[in-house]
Amino acid sequence: MRKKTSSQTAMWVCFFRALATNAGVSQILPDPVAENFLPLSLRWLSQSRFMQFSFRRMLTRRPGTHRMAQILLRQRFAEDALTRAISEKNVTQYIILGAGWDSFSVRCPALVSQLRVFELDHPATQFAKREQLNKRGYTIPSNVTFVPIDFESERIGERLLASGFDPKQTTFVTWMGVTYYLHEETVWAVFKELAQTCQAGCVIAFDYASKPEYDKLSPKQHKRTRYFWRMVDIGMRIIGEPFRTLFNTQQLHERFSREAFTLSDDLTVGIFSQRLTQEERGYFHPAGRTRIALVSHSGLV
Repeated sequence: MRKKTSSQTAMWVCFFRALATNAGVSQILPDPVAENFLPLSLRWLSQSRFMQFSFRRMLTRRPGTHRMAQILLRQRFAEDALTRAISEKNVTQYIILGAGWDSFSVRCPALVSQLRVFELDHPATQFAKREQLNKRGYTIPSNVTFVPIDFESERIGERLLASGFDPKQTTFVTWMGVTYYLHEETVWAVFKELAQTCQAGCVIAFDYASKPEYDKLSPKQHKRTRYFWRMVDIGMRIIGEPFRTLFNTQQLHERFSREAFTLSDDLTVGIFSQRLTQEERGYFHPAGRTRIALVSHSGLV
């Protein structure tokens, strides 16, 4: 992300949510709020009947485009896990790391009413989001706190505690669409910081990109995979948000064990989609290899 500018990828994620909702392509994560965050041109596109028709047609004719559903599936995974944690683990606080243009705080009033919510994100993205909320007439609930932070240079614990976070309450954390952009040790520093800060324990839902296992691919798959990641790298560098970290899944699990985290789930978004009903998936077929995981830490008390 370039300094003093909001995240471009976060804005396109928001646009996709708005278009998927307006086009009625699935019930994975209906988001009627998303279009209100968009600039006029993108809002018009998301509301365009021609655009919606074209999107539905593309999904029926081009199976490869179903990978876009991972944007919806990763958040559905997190919010399903949050709902369970409220009832099973007495979670009372919710941290959204890298909240971007996520609309949870105004989209899910029933869940928000049971929690103290802390949205953490880059100052530029967060400033733009709050400005849009005000323009669209949304009232931010009193139990929602925005915490501006630069994940590469500021400590999460310090920023949270300075914003009224209670370390003695059990906490759920969602961290989606962020780990790719951080250096690996920064990612681990975040996990450690959360474990230290959430003294009563925490549950963390996050996603990550897994390193291709080239030695297990056929020559054709090997070539195609290398080309794909080269194009991703070029594209993300052009917009100023380069990918920095891909994880080896087995090594990731081993380090979680060493760091005293308990891993309860780790699967691709495509596999997770099979847990949903056909009505919920809608036009989307199981697709997407981004991995989503759920880990917990018992805390310090």
